Amino acid sequence: MDFYYEHNSHFTTESFTRMLARCSGHVSGMRHGYDGEVIYAFAHLAGEPHHVAHAASARAFRERARGAGETIREQFDALHASGLTVAIWG
Repeated sequence: MDFYYEHNSHFTTESFTRMLARCSGHVSGMRHGYDGEVIYAFAHLAGEPHHVAHAASARAFRERARGAGETIREQFDALHASGLTVAIWG
């Protein structure tokens, strides 16, 4: 959770609706959940090619981040197997 905090965007219903209208071709299922604390919707990206490209870039980053988790696990395993004293901070 230190790498990505999922509650990084706070919107009012109006600002969330406006943001989705500016970047999507179609918005459906606008809902409020968790006793009105969370607003969510399904949006289909359309129109501006750079919006779709940005979404693809974010998806690619997610995949690289998932791969990094496995790399970190392998590195920790190697440190543990080395028998050395290791301090980890952060």
